[in-house]
Amino acid sequence: WRFGGLDGVLFSPLLHANWSHLISNSVPFAVLGVLVCLDGVKRFWGVTAISALIGGLGTWLVNSPGTLTVGASGLVFGYFGYLLIRAFVAPSLGHGILYAIIAIGVGIVYGAAMFTGIFAAGTGISWQGHLFGAVGGGLAALALRPKRVVVSR
Repeated sequence: WRFGGLDGVLFSPLLHANWSHLISNSVPFAVLGVLVCLDGVKRFWGVTAISALIGGLGTWLVNSPGTLTVGASGLVFGYFGYLLIRAFVAPSLGHGILYAIIAIGVGIVYGAAMFTGIFAAGTGISWQGHLFGAVGGGLAALALRPKRVVVSR
């Protein structure tokens, strides 16, 4: 809860406790990151920035004083949240259906792990980083939503 610890908001996704921690974050980071990147590199970086900022600040505020939280799982959860929410803010019905299919697939593949990572995280695992990362991703979907296509007759 020190302001001197706020630099961790920026750097914590790049730091990992050990190789096992890095590897366990890498596969879902790559898979979900590529799905986010399909919306464009600019949007990918926007989602990454918003997820990291909201995830990091939320974790910083809610964690117990002196707690050190590192790892890219907050970004992984941010990408997950973004992919789920973007189906609701799609620019057209066709995009909404496509995004919903992707969201359902992502939910099937990662849903149980995401649910467990927030509500039943084990000792030493930051449910705070997971929760606020997912919130950040959902907010990124809302903040970065494209303009709706209006067809006039």
